[in-house]
Amino acid sequence: MKDFFSSHGRALRRARRKGKFHGKSNHPHETWGTTPVPYLDKLHAASSKKIQELQSQLRIYQGQSVTLTDEDRANKSAQAYEITQLEAERSNYEDLIKKFLEEKHGLVNENPIGKAARTRVVSLPLYWAAISMLAVGEFLVTKPAVEKILNDAGVKGFLITASFSFLSIICAHIIGLTLKMQADRVNPQPRWQIWGISVLALFVTIVILLLSAVRSDSVQAVPFSFGLSVTAFGTLLFFVVQMTFVLSASALSYFNHAEVEVQLDRARRGVKRATKKIKRLTKSRMIPGRGEMTPEKLRIQKESLVAAMWQLEAEYRELCAEYRGANLLAQAEAVPAEGHGLIEQKLKIENDPDTESKL
Repeated sequence: MKDFFSSHGRALRRARRKGKFHGKSNHPHETWGTTPVPYLDKLHAASSKKIQELQSQLRIYQGQSVTLTDEDRANKSAQAYEITQLEAERSNYEDLIKKFLEEKHGLVNENPIGKAARTRVVSLPLYWAAISMLAVGEFLVTKPAVEKILNDAGVKGFLITASFSFLSIICAHIIGLTLKMQADRVNPQPRWQIWGISVLALFVTIVILLLSAVRSDSVQAVPFSFGLSVTAFGTLLFFVVQMTFVLSASALSYFNHAEVEVQLDRARRGVKRATKKIKRLTKSRMIPGRGEMTPEKLRIQKESLVAAMWQLEAEYRELCAEYRGANLLAQAEAVPAEGHGLIEQKLKIENDPDTESKL
């Protein structure tokens, strides 16, 4: 499977298709000559370009190993400094994690209410899944009332309904957060924040009540209305349904939020991020720069590049052979073995004498 999806595998399949197509078209014909067909010529040019790039890289390793010594040392020093800073940052995050864990568990004789304010009961995945479902339910319940007010069932009604559903659930989320923070006696909240949330909750309740009244006439006949008129029963019904959505979202937010848990998650993400950067920089620092290479390491780099050139040359010859074979099999008449444009040009690979003698 790996070879099938590799770039060389795709190139082989493309060469096979091209060879079959050209063979069926009797291309090249008998009088073509010795010049390779355009496909092989293009393939030769592309492979020669890659060979030249590898040879240029080989010359860079040979030449810059002398001129980049100071720059390499500066880069290694900068990486070492950055690693030191990241380790200090990670150490700070680890200290914060210890502090937050102690705060989360609290004292042995601490009031249970204080511990409850720092406890997350509903997990994050469950919380976001439930909030999403409540938002969808709020949207579906509110949509008929908004369409009736606007007299528009199109995009405008959809957008306004979506906005209201989103804002009502967000309001419920904020109410739950405020109640949870209010239970934390270690970090008291300002009074104006409580009053602001109370006003917001009042306005949302009024809007829900008015929308319920608008939609109440959709309730035509019920078997039992508790002695209320149909309109009053419909208003009460939709009001209770929508308020249940909002109160459920508030309860979810209350049982999900825990400031200590939020800070712990943030500190753990900081440790993970710093560790990932330290690992990347340490790996980069272990790789020798071009100016810091020993003769043995420089020789290994040269051998690696020369081996890559020969591998590229072998893949080039394989592609040419695949194209040539498919072309010959697809032609209706046999063609001469030579001089018909299916013989590829050779790639020129200039090896370093010392490297070539050791390969």
